Amino acid sequence: MLVVIVSRPIPIVLLLAAGTVLVGPACSESGPSAPPLGLAADVPAAVSWNEVLLEAVAAHPWTPPHAARAYAYLGVAQYEALLDLAQGPGATSKVAARAAVAAASVAILRELYPVEEARIARAARSLGPRAGAFPARAAIDIGNAAGARAAARVIERAHADASDLAWDGVLPTGEGVWFSSSGEPPLAPMAGEMLPWTMLSAEAFDPGPPPAFGSSAFVASLSEVRALSDQRTPAMTAIARFYEFGPGTSSPAGQYVELAGRLIVEHGLDEVEAARTFAILGTAMADAGIACWRAKYEYMLIRPSQVDPAITLVVGLPNFPAYPSGHSSFSGAADGVLSALFPATAAEIHAFAEENGLSRIYGGVHYDFDNSAGLEIGRRIAPLALTAGGRLAPATLAGR
Repeated sequence: MLVVIVSRPIPIVLLLAAGTVLVGPACSESGPSAPPLGLAADVPAAVSWNEVLLEAVAAHPWTPPHAARAYAYLGVAQYEALLDLAQGPGATSKVAARAAVAAASVAILRELYPVEEARIARAARSLGPRAGAFPARAAIDIGNAAGARAAARVIERAHADASDLAWDGVLPTGEGVWFSSSGEPPLAPMAGEMLPWTMLSAEAFDPGPPPAFGSSAFVASLSEVRALSDQRTPAMTAIARFYEFGPGTSSPAGQYVELAGRLIVEHGLDEVEAARTFAILGTAMADAGIACWRAKYEYMLIRPSQVDPAITLVVGLPNFPAYPSGHSSFSGAADGVLSALFPATAAEIHAFAEENGLSRIYGGVHYDFDNSAGLEIGRRIAPLALTAGGRLAPATLAGR
């Protein structure tokens, strides 16, 4: 049963932001507006390079599962580069470490966003380590080599991960079956077939079918969404819009990459710890997106406002099926990972994830059972990602 929080005057994330950097920037209705952290002496290079990807995702939106894929590839490449570096003569050099992260990041960003060459080149000039005396130049060369080796392995995986499978263009029809309200092709109908990072298969994380269309459980949940729509408060609207992260933003998964960057800086993590955090978080969210999208197009559940046109929306209606919630799947994965890596702030992270899922019901685009199923998917996947540790595993470990 849906627990409706109607008395909170402003979103919990804004309350938290007043006293901690945990939750990231203050947001307008169109998305985050805080300036980047930059490459200060106490900011790991991985944080700044992830900000470059956040900006690229916002400038050239991908579907939510493909955006999560991008964050996974960047994080894993950065971490693998530092692990490669640790095996050689530059293991203790901070200059070499930053060079390794930069070289891996540039290669991955060029692979993911070839149209962003100008942005990537500017970042390379501003974020890359500076060559000075001979020891620094030598360290940079060592780091560059480690980054290039790691990026090559990661890119090889990207070329074989089935992220570009063609769709046959056929959608089922019938009572209670989702349809495209805009008439546009559905978003990411094949995303559930992408190569997973930590789970053996997306089917293993199938949430099971939603309540049958027209059943008492379905009608009750639909009625809750309608009641919220009819009685939506300004606070509920603010929550829905705060967490929307639609086109023109860093994506639903990007919220948590931003959050991770601030946690990393707040807790003083070093280069290796920072890259490992992004790698684990990225692979968890990528797998959550794969499992979620496989289920979406398996069950093809109609959106609440498509059943009851009197339900008003305060966020955009996503062009894909309702069940389970993508926001909640990413949130569950991020909650499990970040709560484990930053236990001192686990309660706040958990509250962020719970409200993130709830925001989609407030917005009118999801049922409560969409939310609970998505959170469960993500939270079941998080332990696998933590165990895998952000490493690049052979494809055979993912059941391919």
